[in-house]
Amino acid sequence: MRGSNGGFFEALDDLLSGWKSCAIRCDQRHIDELIANARIFLVEDLFVRRAVGPVGPQFSVIRRMEDVLKLDPSAFVADKELFDALGKRSTAIHCDEDRILFRQGEVPSGLYILRSGCVVLTMTSPSGDLLLSTPVSEGSLLGLPGFVGDRPYSLTAEAQKGSVLGCVSRADFSDLMLTNPALSLKLLAVLAAEVRSARSAISES
Repeated sequence: MRGSNGGFFEALDDLLSGWKSCAIRCDQRHIDELIANARIFLVEDLFVRRAVGPVGPQFSVIRRMEDVLKLDPSAFVADKELFDALGKRSTAIHCDEDRILFRQGEVPSGLYILRSGCVVLTMTSPSGDLLLSTPVSEGSLLGLPGFVGDRPYSLTAEAQKGSVLGCVSRADFSDLMLTNPALSLKLLAVLAAEVRSARSAISES
């Protein structure tokens, strides 16, 4: 693994370019390493360094509502083959009312897929300030960075009333990746899109 954020994105670009052009072979170990570290870079990039008051060695608080980051909802949408494969391994969830799927800081309990309806993703600072709010829709993967990195969720996900989702357990997810390793690249593409969306939102804020 390259040691800087720049190297990380270069590695992503190299891998995705090779995948699209079929110019390189799938190096499963390298893919697994990138996926395991993706969440770290995602979370680091989601916090904007502003002179409002630090909440940690690298982070600062966004206090004004107009400063709340919004990500591109399409960044969370999975390739149809990947989504369908995960769907076959998932347990159905029907939301008869608004429902919290997971909270920021919780240990991942599963990977959620959104079949229909809407889910709002939010991130708050340790003091409770809203940093990010993004609605996502059908076809999205929820909780992916924390789930694959085996680290606490970096966002809170609230499903709106009437939404239909699926939850994939870690055992089923691992089995799917082992039986169909080509899906790892499609998974990596979603992670890359999430990270790039975060960087774009920060650069425009």
